[in-house]
Amino acid sequence: MINKQFFAAGFFALSVFGSPLFAVTNDELLKRMEALEGEVREAKKQNAEFKAQISGLESGIKSQMQKELGGVENRIDGIETSVLMNKINLGLGFRNRVDFYNAKRVDGSKTGSDNVWTTKLHLNMDSQITDNMKFTGRLAMYKYWSTNTALNNNQNMSMYDPIQGRRPSDSSIFAERAYLDYLIDKDWSVPVTVTLGRQPSSDGPSHQFKDNTVRKSTYSALGFDGAADGVVATMDFEKLTGMENAAIRLAYGKGYQAYNTTNGATQYIDTTSGIKDTQFYAMFIDGSIPSVKGSLIQLGYVKAMDVTGMSGGANLGNIDIFGFMAEFTNVADSGLDLFAHYGISKTDSNGNSVAMSGYGNIGLMGMQMMGDLGQNHTGNAFWVGGRYALPFNKAGKIGYEYNQGSKYWISFTNAANDLTNKLATRGDAHEIYYIQPLNRYANIRAGAQFINYKYAGSGSHLGTPMKLGDMGTANELKNLTNYYLLFNLLF
Repeated sequence: MINKQFFAAGFFALSVFGSPLFAVTNDELLKRMEALEGEVREAKKQNAEFKAQISGLESGIKSQMQKELGGVENRIDGIETSVLMNKINLGLGFRNRVDFYNAKRVDGSKTGSDNVWTTKLHLNMDSQITDNMKFTGRLAMYKYWSTNTALNNNQNMSMYDPIQGRRPSDSSIFAERAYLDYLIDKDWSVPVTVTLGRQPSSDGPSHQFKDNTVRKSTYSALGFDGAADGVVATMDFEKLTGMENAAIRLAYGKGYQAYNTTNGATQYIDTTSGIKDTQFYAMFIDGSIPSVKGSLIQLGYVKAMDVTGMSGGANLGNIDIFGFMAEFTNVADSGLDLFAHYGISKTDSNGNSVAMSGYGNIGLMGMQMMGDLGQNHTGNAFWVGGRYALPFNKAGKIGYEYNQGSKYWISFTNAANDLTNKLATRGDAHEIYYIQPLNRYANIRAGAQFINYKYAGSGSHLGTPMKLGDMGTANELKNLTNYYLLFNLLF
């Protein structure tokens, strides 16, 4: 029964599928299937091409990213290398100056020196060791043109140490500054910074106006100007008080340290000479006037104990200098700068003396021939001035300074860059100058100084400051006029 049914179904199917009607339909279906297969093959081909394009794009992006990342990595490597190699930042100071001196002595004779050229070189350096520790240094060469003679070749002349690199000498390089600033803790209510080494004690206020620079030191230049070795503790009260420049500084240093030279070997501690080291102690109180922008006020006190004579020689006594200073920078945005300094010096002689050829025994502000050895004296001085920036395009600045010192005025300014050491004058001095900028780094300054001396020995703590015209002063300078021109570069 089953076989008959299967046979019948097969015969029916063969009859149907073998009919002409089904054959036509099947051809069309085959054509459609072939067309569909072609579309599928084309789609696969396009898909393969698209994948190839995507792959190429990805490869290009990856390659470009690798190049960019490589460039960044190279720059980072360069920065890291620069940071590692540039441990010390360097700066340049370069000055050439010509002076024309004319002077008249007490006896009426005239002297002078025209066309005196000098060159000064500064190599400035600093290094930020850590966030709270920084090193600063300055190497200096200062010489007359075509002259290569040292200031003094005697190793015992400790009095020459503060002026090395500060007064024209040979072409040697001296460490004018070399000190470390250590900020103990910036989060303290009164942060304390300790400064150790060869201090920034030269070219102080208010020399920056004439030098056309920022303030380069802390201590009034009327009382002290020169290289000094010591340690300073600065207590910063600005955060606590809200007052700009508010600080108290306590300083210690040495002006003379006893040593001698035997058979060419220097003995740095000499316990047999009987000469005590010269010790310096100082305190400075800084602040500003509330609501007065650009103001700086300073009270200062410096005590030099056991001051010595030439080459040590003997301890002659003590010197005290009291000072007051006020500065006003760019008053009311007018381009006008003003300053005023006042100082009082007091000598406390112990009566000791050293021998000086032609004058006999001399001591601290006294001498045997005048009968005033061992006497104490008080002197005073003041220094005022201003500078004005002319309100014209590319115009410069014009300035004026005046200082006056009494008979017994004494300061520690023998290392002043100014060859006339005018701030030590026992008499009065005028100076006028004009500064013409050449670019942001260089300028030219032309100026004139007029100094009238009234007493002998300006700047020296040895001997009696005799009034000019008295016995023994015939060869002393009475008037000095100096015209100068200088080129100054700071970079």
